[in-house]
Amino acid sequence: MDNEQKKYIFEITKTALVESVYFENFSDEFVEVVISADGKDIKTGKKITAQTKGYCYPPGYGKAIKTKLSKGMKVIAYVYKGDGREKPVDFNRPAILRKNEPRKVYFKRTSSEPVATFVEIV
Repeated sequence: MDNEQKKYIFEITKTALVESVYFENFSDEFVEVVISADGKDIKTGKKITAQTKGYCYPPGYGKAIKTKLSKGMKVIAYVYKGDGREKPVDFNRPAILRKNEPRKVYFKRTSSEPVATFVEIV
């Protein structure tokens, strides 16, 4: 494991009801993660290209992505660096309405090559 990969956690979790791919960003930078299963994007099911958009992970953020995985599938996560910022919280809205809102972020990929790659076999 190289130094870049120590900044992230990537794992596949399975329970009786749900399969998910978990990624967590421990670095101090915004990253975009493109996750493929057998060469296809897990969001769209289309073949991965250099323009494929992924999931934005702000510093310190971790999230599980629910998906269907078959036994023997090769799951790969490509991590790209970029510029990002979080959208300010609107404190004029009542807290009860803000409680379950996802974090809103803006992101632009700046690296053309992945800075880290993770591979797992289901």
